[in-house]
Amino acid sequence: MRYHFASFFTGIATLTWVAALVLFLTGHVHFDAGLVSAILSSSLAVAMFIRRNDLLLNYAAPLERIQLRVCLTAGPALAVASIVIAGLSPVSIIGALCLVFWVMLYIEYRSNKADFVRVKSGLVFKNAWPSPYMEAVRPGDLLVTEGIIGPKVGMVVDHGELALRDESGEMVSFSSWWEKGSVFSPLARVTKGSQKNGPFFVARPTVDQKSKTGLTEAQTKRLYEIAQEMYADNHEWTEQETVRRTSLIKSLWLPGKLKEKLLKKVLPDGYDWFGLAIGHRRKHSWTCIGACVEAYARLIDEEKKAGRPVPKTRKYGIGLFGLGTGFADPIAPIKVMTDPAMRLLDLNDKAEFEAAHPEVVAAYAAAAAAKQQAAAATEPPPSTEVTVAPAAVTSDQPGPNTATAFQVQP
Repeated sequence: MRYHFASFFTGIATLTWVAALVLFLTGHVHFDAGLVSAILSSSLAVAMFIRRNDLLLNYAAPLERIQLRVCLTAGPALAVASIVIAGLSPVSIIGALCLVFWVMLYIEYRSNKADFVRVKSGLVFKNAWPSPYMEAVRPGDLLVTEGIIGPKVGMVVDHGELALRDESGEMVSFSSWWEKGSVFSPLARVTKGSQKNGPFFVARPTVDQKSKTGLTEAQTKRLYEIAQEMYADNHEWTEQETVRRTSLIKSLWLPGKLKEKLLKKVLPDGYDWFGLAIGHRRKHSWTCIGACVEAYARLIDEEKKAGRPVPKTRKYGIGLFGLGTGFADPIAPIKVMTDPAMRLLDLNDKAEFEAAHPEVVAAYAAAAAAKQQAAAATEPPPSTEVTVAPAAVTSDQPGPNTATAFQVQP
């Protein structure tokens, strides 16, 4: 409910702020400039006070960073303007109080910024464990990796995979892919593939953050069953929807070539393309992270009815103004990994795992050494050919028969 209220208030405040500013600048409403500056700065301050925890926690998300920086620029500027314009008056007192708030928020912003470090394509928590050992991943964990869109918009992760254990005891991952829909993949394939593109991170659902109590074995088994049900529903829905849309397009009075083009565009592939912009829950198709969140949500709903303790995840896809539409509020992997119910594996977890499993560390080190030796063996030997410049060449400019030294820049 808190997220609905925060979204509703900040949405209304933003619209009011923009409308008041436009009316004032266009001359339709005549207010004292100092009073308007104080009102705008104070309204921004209230909105930021409500949302500051979420914005600071999700600082790695580009949109949240932009909101913080815009408010930390516009808010203090408006507060200073109200003080200068109003002089010694109650309005300037309001401006001074707003300025104090913005200074305190900026100090908090700088302290929070120090908790993040820049990696290949974005920001991530400084203490996070990048690319953990596959043996450290447990059933029920969420793997967030670099995908296709993330590097283009400055996000270090934009793809989600749900780690599970199948009937044979093998670790697999469940997700939803472009042009394939719901898929199960060997976990080793996902982790190795992610390491080639960039680091991946693991978030573990926990009932209690202090004691690090996670999902029980029975809950992880049920989670795998839910994923199987979702997989079957997704592919059955894709087949039925394909038949329905094909029949609809063929019944239209259109040229044959146009029908063929429409069929290529509108036939479903099992992936929820609308989910990239709308963060609503679906019954039959999902985005990659949407499939993971939906599996968690179904498990949590069942466990709540049975009266058993479950992770308390935040509400996703509340949409503009907190109305629950999901519009312009897609489910983002970078926000799921900071969910209060998720515990991001950090360097302390790495130290504990390596101390408890030295054989795994030794095996990975041996594999890395063997890979380096194989790469060195396949490299071509260095060329021993020496080019001697003829005596006739007297120019200082490098010619086709002169040896030129290149300085390597650090």
